[in-house]
Amino acid sequence: MAQDVQDTRPLTEAQEGLWYFQALDPANPILNTGQYLELTGAADLAALREAVARTVQETEALHLRFRAAPAGRSNGWPPAASPWARSI
Repeated sequence: MAQDVQDTRPLTEAQEGLWYFQALDPANPILNTGQYLELTGAADLAALREAVARTVQETEALHLRFRAAPAGRSNGWPPAASPWARSI
């Protein structure tokens, strides 16, 4: 799961292409995607909070960070504390 930021590796060819595209025009929203789920009726908020927290915790892609490093671009995972903790 989420590993220490020290666990870094070089970008894949696909990641490198996206990195360059974003670097050329950071304001371009073409790479942004969005989805939503509409819930109707009564919701068990405790269960919903737990489901969202577990989904974020188990989805490594939501924790992956890209950064420029002296040896080139790399990807890695931040420390265990999650910036995704939000109030629902």
